[in-house]
Amino acid sequence: MKKVVYWTPRVLAILFTLFIMMFSLDVFDGTSSIVEQLIGLFMHNLPAFGIILIIALSWKKDYIGLIGFAVIAIGLFLMVTRSMPPEGSAINPAVFFISGPALLISLFYGLSWIVHKKH
Repeated sequence: MKKVVYWTPRVLAILFTLFIMMFSLDVFDGTSSIVEQLIGLFMHNLPAFGIILIIALSWKKDYIGLIGFAVIAIGLFLMVTRSMPPEGSAINPAVFFISGPALLISLFYGLSWIVHKKH
């Protein structure tokens, strides 16, 4: 059980990073030069590089993943809700598809931290 609790947030964080990196593939539009496309790919992946840094720092210290992914979830939530056009007073549920996984990963890091802190 301890191994599952240990590996779950790490695997989910890596999959989340790949999901975020998928959005950078829109730089390959066929009209830009290869240098412009590579620069665009690098620029679009800067957030993913930050997430990779958080994963590396939290590999042995789960509380870093807990805090880091909570900040990512809040930041994504604010960024997406501010960029959406206002449609009444309700929050568009689509915002949870991008910020929800980061919050879930944060909770799993917290669970891992609690389980490994007791032992």
